[in-house]
Amino acid sequence: MNRCGRGRYNGAVTCLFVQMYLLTMLAQPAEAAHPADGAAGGPSSDSPLARVLDILLGGPEEDDEPVPVGRPGALLRHDVTASFSPDGSKILTAGQDSAALWDAATFMPLGPLMRHDGKIYTALFSPDGKKVLTTSAVDGTAKVWEAGAGKLLATLPHGGIYRAAFSPDGSMVVTTNNNGPARVWDVSKAKVVVLVGDENAVRWAQYSPDGKRILTSGGAARVWDATTGKPLLPPLSLGPEDWGGLAAFSPDGTRIVSVNNADAHTVACVWDASSGALLVKTATHWGSINSIDFSRDGTRFVTTTDGYARAWETTTGKAVTPPLGDTISMFHAAAFSPDGKLILAVGEGAQAAVWDVATGEPVARLYDYQSYGNASFSPDGRRFLVTCYEEQMAVVFDLKPPARPVGK
Repeated sequence: MNRCGRGRYNGAVTCLFVQMYLLTMLAQPAEAAHPADGAAGGPSSDSPLARVLDILLGGPEEDDEPVPVGRPGALLRHDVTASFSPDGSKILTAGQDSAALWDAATFMPLGPLMRHDGKIYTALFSPDGKKVLTTSAVDGTAKVWEAGAGKLLATLPHGGIYRAAFSPDGSMVVTTNNNGPARVWDVSKAKVVVLVGDENAVRWAQYSPDGKRILTSGGAARVWDATTGKPLLPPLSLGPEDWGGLAAFSPDGTRIVSVNNADAHTVACVWDASSGALLVKTATHWGSINSIDFSRDGTRFVTTTDGYARAWETTTGKAVTPPLGDTISMFHAAAFSPDGKLILAVGEGAQAAVWDVATGEPVARLYDYQSYGNASFSPDGRRFLVTCYEEQMAVVFDLKPPARPVGK
């Protein structure tokens, strides 16, 4: 249910205004909502519309409804994915057949739209923030763009492409298509330099922090030499009945967390990234594990599943928090704040909240949108960003403690 008219904002008039504004924006051609280089577009930060939106969305009224820490700072078109640049100065959003860059201070568009001939599934910054990588399974390509200018630097064809990732120095890209080996590309030449994997499905791939290894997953997780494509470790598997899933390197590259299946139960396993030795397993998850995110120092990781998010100690596999959520709705994604003290988790059925890791208590709940799909904090931890599938937009929130905790 849309909570847009229930006290937190200024009643039904506010709800109607916001909905009309969003419908108007979504009805515009992409070029009108996000103009080409040098063109003006969208409400400026001091325009009447921006001031009205700031008043209407600016803060909660004093009533008996829980007061969230966050408040909406901007409504940006696109619903698939959204993220801050490494320096926090830009926001990248994607949805349908285009990706867009926005100024994170003014929320004004930066450069032209970055287009595909079909829905975009991946959009991310290079580690230095100078490039953008997008993929579309519909047109079967990954594309590398100059961030801000919107200049297309390379087109990397890979039929049915699923995901892609940059190397740490941004010079290479690995692509997957869930049907055979991953491909490693030299961006400057738009040329495949090595195949990584075998005939088994590879849905996800990630470079190690030092750029020397590639971790693939989809079936059992595997580690490969990023230059030669040769396997460095045996499959990170619990046995023949283990069909695998997601996997991720720790920030220092010494550990790998993977989704595994034991006795028909789903667990997260921590492995030594050098030897492939199994170190610890978490408790059983309810249903599938949909995401994995490490804290910045690598001492903890958070998983999402069908009903909740939960944080775990990397060294022991023990739970750090209780299940965070209603234990009913599916959670799609979760992320630690840069200082590791908060977890933002989002999912179906208007499930979106920020939790305190130490107490396991929510410090902010978001009620105003139907279904959330993506979650991230800004590099300084002062803002967070979510995507909303039903409303087809990304929303930026400010965290401004001290604030009244939920329910107080």
